[in-house]
Amino acid sequence: MVAATGSRWVVEPGRRTEFVGAVRKAKSIIEPLGASVQLRQTWSGGENAGQLTLVLVFDSEKKRGEVLDTLRSERLLASFGNLVDGPNSPARLLSRVWLNEVGGPGTMPMPRNILQTLSFALAPGQGDAGLAALEAAREKHLGMGAEPRLWRLVNAGALSGTYIYGVQFDGLSEQADFWTSGLGSGPLPLQDAVRAGVLVSIGGGFGYSISL
Repeated sequence: MVAATGSRWVVEPGRRTEFVGAVRKAKSIIEPLGASVQLRQTWSGGENAGQLTLVLVFDSEKKRGEVLDTLRSERLLASFGNLVDGPNSPARLLSRVWLNEVGGPGTMPMPRNILQTLSFALAPGQGDAGLAALEAAREKHLGMGAEPRLWRLVNAGALSGTYIYGVQFDGLSEQADFWTSGLGSGPLPLQDAVRAGVLVSIGGGFGYSISL
């Protein structure tokens, strides 16, 4: 099962380059240990717009534990931690969560330029129906040529147990074409599930990948 960690940051005015440089340095340390390091900026997401999300992706939960243990025991990220957590930090940490992929191909996702996410909670007493709706949406979008991924939040405070449904695109025009064709072919399973009361929509947004 593919696993990940995600942390959201607000960068101080004029210090984006400094923060991205720190993440780039951290990437050079982390990726040889067996993780993929990705940095994304939320473009459209309500109050989250403009925030940066640092994502570490691992090929399994065990690998996540191994890599994080190594980073802690050898203090390989000390310089990055001091920079982002110190009194003169270029960014402020807002939250940190863990994610486990649900189903899917079991392979590491290749990052593309645009990532759109939709967040859902299972309605009370509707766990099986809600998961079935998420799986139906994935099957539908796979048939449309997309590579949807479904993640369950763990160790995420009040959001633990909720789900993130993500679809990646190379650009905004591809994103528009995808959803137009999807809506044109009939009601989307996720919309149906929300209307039927088996899923609760929490929010959504999209952002773009920052080159590291």
